[in-house]
Amino acid sequence: MKQINIIFMSLLLTLSLCVPAHAQKVGDEIPGEGGKWVIVAVDSSEVIAEHERYEAKYDELDRISFGVLAGAHLNWTLYKNSMVPGTRTGADYDAAFFFEFVLGPKRIFSLRPEVNILKRDARLKDFNMSGTDIGLFKGEYKMDVKMFDVRLPFIFNLGNYKKIHPYIYIAPVAGFAYGGSIQLIPDKGEKAEVDINGSNFRNYYIAGQLGVGCKFPIYFKSNPRKHLDILLEVNAEGGITDTYSKKENNGDAGVYEYAAGGANAGKNPLFADYEAKRRTFVGLEARAGLAFPLSLFQKREKKVAPRIERAWQPKPDTIIVHTVDTIVKHTVDTIVIEKVRKDTVIMVTKECYSFDEIVEKLEKGESIVGLSFCSVNDITFAFDKADIKPESYAYLNKIADFMKRSGAKIIVGGHTDNKGSAAYNLKLSEQRAKAVYDYLIGQGVEKENLAYDFFGLSRPRATNETEEGRQINRRVEFEIVGANVLNKDK
Repeated sequence: MKQINIIFMSLLLTLSLCVPAHAQKVGDEIPGEGGKWVIVAVDSSEVIAEHERYEAKYDELDRISFGVLAGAHLNWTLYKNSMVPGTRTGADYDAAFFFEFVLGPKRIFSLRPEVNILKRDARLKDFNMSGTDIGLFKGEYKMDVKMFDVRLPFIFNLGNYKKIHPYIYIAPVAGFAYGGSIQLIPDKGEKAEVDINGSNFRNYYIAGQLGVGCKFPIYFKSNPRKHLDILLEVNAEGGITDTYSKKENNGDAGVYEYAAGGANAGKNPLFADYEAKRRTFVGLEARAGLAFPLSLFQKREKKVAPRIERAWQPKPDTIIVHTVDTIVKHTVDTIVIEKVRKDTVIMVTKECYSFDEIVEKLEKGESIVGLSFCSVNDITFAFDKADIKPESYAYLNKIADFMKRSGAKIIVGGHTDNKGSAAYNLKLSEQRAKAVYDYLIGQGVEKENLAYDFFGLSRPRATNETEEGRQINRRVEFEIVGANVLNKDK
């Protein structure tokens, strides 16, 4: 029956430990064999700290995003020379990949480095070079330039970043030509074409942009904090550097004959903009895109249970009333001392005796079975280890001598305070109890009279909030499970 009770109590304790941390509060009781656990403190600091770490990581990841933009741009090619006066327009594609880094505690500013692939063109339908050194040419001039540029928009965000909000930005632009062609298509005769890098087009240019946009956060139902962003924006661009090559502007490019049907038609390098002075690009862009914050890929918040500090409360001290033929047990709260007969012997048990008290009881002929004696300062160990200090040997030698003279059977129990994790303290208490066990065996105690057990921080005798209490809890207990009359002759 006792074994069934122990199993039942163990199940209750296990189930109680599985109760969610928020359901446990100070004062809750958990029954156990020989007493009960009482929750004396619920420390939620680690729960709060873990949540704060998660929030800080989320905020950090939410400030970095990557995405794409795509749209169209309308560009104007501005010529400043005698042959190609005025402005010519063209429209084409634009596609970009970017990273965005949000700055400042209020997320007002952002940097968004991006790489764009685009195409610029110019069309001159009625291009007339009659009377020039190039020769007699009338027809169409076409310039198609394939480019990529690197931009660094500095963004000023307006409104609440968690909602739909507009923004404005300014960006320096560095562009590079990597392909394309310039063509002359005469009204009569053969077409002449040259690769853009073999013509008079400079391979790079510098420009600036001013833009406005709006960001639309889209939140997920499965996790309302996570989102992706839709971007809509337009910008105006102004070229700063000339796109004519330096060679052409210096007059070193030379002049090549172009005549319909001529011997060199379409064969020699072609410099389509004769007497070059200056050519720049300006334009307008309209784009839409998606941004993906890195917080989208953050793992779920780790669930941490609050640290529960429990105090072990054994059953109340028991008064055992001995009569001639019976033993009646009463708790301290319910016994009526006046009813005890004069010939009875009243014995009040304590949680933990001193070694000298145990010896004294045995010498008086009293039973010590079921009692325990504790060592708080008599047995000490090296810090954080199970090495017994030499000053403890005298006390342990007295216990060994006592056990050999009385035939006492003892279980050595190791206990710790609550400094460190439960697993760490359980292991340390095992090592220290084993060290005491080994020492006593080495002093000649019979193995069948000695065993050891360990409990870590699970059975405090005092509070762990003070150094004095922790010192009491760092103890070795000796539970007496059997003993004979003390033999004084041994």
